[in-house]
Amino acid sequence: MKVKVKDLNVVFNDISILSNLNLTVGEGEAVLITGPSGSGKTTLLRTILGIVPNVISGLVKGFIEPEPHTLRRKAYYVPQEPWFSVITPYVWSEIMSFTPSQLRLEDVEDVLSAWGMSGYAFRTTYTLSAGELQRLALMVARLSHKEVVLLDEPASHLDSRNAEKVVRIVNVLRNSGIAVIIVDHDVKAWMGLVDRAYVLRNGTLDEDIMSYYKEFDRLVGELSKPRTQGDIVLEVRVTKYRPPGSRKIVLEGVEFAVRKGEIVLVKGPSGSGKTTLLRLLATSVKEPVLGTKTSVTGRLIYVPDNPLLYFTEPIAAKEVGKGGIEKLREFGIAGRESTPITRLSTGERRRVAVASAIVRGASVVVMDEPTVGLDVINKVRVLKAIVKAAEDGTAFVIASHDPLVERVANKVVNIHG
Repeated sequence: MKVKVKDLNVVFNDISILSNLNLTVGEGEAVLITGPSGSGKTTLLRTILGIVPNVISGLVKGFIEPEPHTLRRKAYYVPQEPWFSVITPYVWSEIMSFTPSQLRLEDVEDVLSAWGMSGYAFRTTYTLSAGELQRLALMVARLSHKEVVLLDEPASHLDSRNAEKVVRIVNVLRNSGIAVIIVDHDVKAWMGLVDRAYVLRNGTLDEDIMSYYKEFDRLVGELSKPRTQGDIVLEVRVTKYRPPGSRKIVLEGVEFAVRKGEIVLVKGPSGSGKTTLLRLLATSVKEPVLGTKTSVTGRLIYVPDNPLLYFTEPIAAKEVGKGGIEKLREFGIAGRESTPITRLSTGERRRVAVASAIVRGASVVVMDEPTVGLDVINKVRVLKAIVKAAEDGTAFVIASHDPLVERVANKVVNIHG
């Protein structure tokens, strides 16, 4: 199926997001769209499907062919937020509910095994990590037999090995005659595959990818590790941990210490237990957890991979307080301080959450994937702010697949699952 967008305009609350945008994707073509966080990439996908304005209110003008209500039946959409990609309670039911062929349970196991999730068929979907949810959504997209597939940051929570699988899956889809639209900040991963690549900025699409990334090396070169560390503020020892209701031991023999002003990266394959470890740190400092011993000096703040689970206030200005307004502006949220957080893009929400955690003055900040969904410029902004906070005495424990996070880390803790 061919998808055509002509002279598309989208306005939210008198703010223009997309302006006279044109895009054509033919059968068997794959197109990449990149651009700054908050530039309207996700809005474009949602408008093509009619989510805007039918679910999310906004003013839409222009032409989309086929019409969104028709396209929705023919398309499969993998959203940027993995937690919004599932609606059934079990892994097996998610796969079997959205694939037209009559899969047997043995077939489901084969599909899961190919993605490194053998034995997951009866897992409840709410217990999956963001990376596992992302892999599950991609499995369903592959098996859905839809004519159009829309992927929003499809590998953002995946390790490099699984991210390469995503690229291969997209190649299979386009070779099957399926039209694929990909939104992603990782341009290099797709350049050998896609038919065309665009930058979305100032509301429209620009094919000049190279000028957008010309400052990449300079920006990355500005990143450095915190220089000074103090006394130990966090000690962690996990002898053996099995989540409630699970037969599988997720973490075993994990032990490390964190010093004042130190950045510790928790690294490992998708689904290896990184998120579980961070959640343990957040809970075990308050009450004992069997198989886990944690001691912390001062206050610990946990920022989960879903920033919506972190916020306690409706708007960014209240979330960060008076002392954090300048940090919002530093993070490129100027002019959006009073916008409801639910109306911000995923990347903007993440930046607000990081800003909030930094300005609250905790001795230890634990963060899960703080750079996911951010373009290079905003990644560097966030990481430089984290380094500055570390040099001012805050300790950080960060779970991430992002190689840029490793550039600022003083120590790496590897989790193998």
